[in-house]
Amino acid sequence: MIQQADRRSTAARGRIAAAAFALFLAACAPRVEPAGPRIAEPRLEDDRIVAADGAALPLRRWLPTGRPRAAILALHGFNDYSNAFSGPAERLARRGIATYAYDQRGFGAAPGRGFWAGATTLVEDARTAAALIRRAHPGIPVHMLGSSMGGAVALLATTHDGETVVDGAILAGPAVRGRRHIGAAARAALWILARTAPWLRLSGEGVPVTPSDNTAMLRALGRDPLVIKRTRVDALHGLLDLMDAALEAGGRLKLPTLVLVGARDELVTGGAMDDLLDRLPRGGPVRTATYPAGHHMLLRDLGAARVVEDIAAWIDDRTAPLPSGADRAARENARKPGRQGDRIWGSWDGVVRFGGSDHVEREVVVPSGALEFAAHGDHLADGRRRRLDGTGSSRPAPGRPDIALRPSPRTGGG
Repeated sequence: MIQQADRRSTAARGRIAAAAFALFLAACAPRVEPAGPRIAEPRLEDDRIVAADGAALPLRRWLPTGRPRAAILALHGFNDYSNAFSGPAERLARRGIATYAYDQRGFGAAPGRGFWAGATTLVEDARTAAALIRRAHPGIPVHMLGSSMGGAVALLATTHDGETVVDGAILAGPAVRGRRHIGAAARAALWILARTAPWLRLSGEGVPVTPSDNTAMLRALGRDPLVIKRTRVDALHGLLDLMDAALEAGGRLKLPTLVLVGARDELVTGGAMDDLLDRLPRGGPVRTATYPAGHHMLLRDLGAARVVEDIAAWIDDRTAPLPSGADRAARENARKPGRQGDRIWGSWDGVVRFGGSDHVEREVVVPSGALEFAAHGDHLADGRRRRLDGTGSSRPAPGRPDIALRPSPRTGGG
């Protein structure tokens, strides 16, 4: 009897402990600050966009002299705000293109600063803003330009099931480096922290990443009080959700789109960008431009003028070559053959992408039987058995340098 009572007491304590732990996790769940209920019609004012829930999103606008020939809605990146586009927008205004940029919720001077609003709210705000800008400028094309996180929002906003609100999209270093591209350890750490210490604030100090070659601009960002310097863990968790969704949305992109890629981008690495580009519909109206000296912050790099000129030229004529030749460079880069000892980052649809230890450098179309995997030709380093026969029958996980290229004994080539 005593032993049975002890067992019941132990079981009861276990249930209490489990319940307490569950309550603890629930109390520490990631915090999201979405839009509230609809209370009014959205409207565009001189210095703000008023959303349907009454939230006032600070607005900046750069207008050309006279009637604009096109308009852009610009969406800033994570922890940034609308002032990010002051340089490129001034150049675009001189080309007759109007630019509107607002502080997205949780950033700059917008409501909920420091808290994640959720992908649904960010996308709905973007679609609302685009519709308001189109109404303000009837008869001219409206494009959505997204930088980094803004590019992820733009991807979701332009692949939305609802009414098409823009005529095209421009994605500058879109944030698509989601969970599959950050490694298992980082995924696990963020999952645990988001559920045990979502309030914890992290900074990027000490992280060996160069987001731009424009040192003066980076120092100015460090002094700008509206740029967030320390980020809540649950906001990072929400950003990963957004990037995961944006990557998946790539396959649904049907609008004319210009994708701008910095070859020196250390934030959205080659594996993630390659993954996005391979998801884009084959034969669709998508143009890719690669800038060899470009970093993640392409629109504020020292060479940003070339990028902005390409944007303006593409808006004028989507079929003409870009002035910088960055689209031609992307095509030529794709035709360079692989070399023995290169790493294969992703291979499907008969195309293999080669590069160094952390980036994609070139592509090559692979005829059936021309290549075989290292280690007996049919398995990856992580033990998952896959086969590449040049027909696209297998799809190794992009972003993983799992395979070393070897010449096939059947062809003698690589």
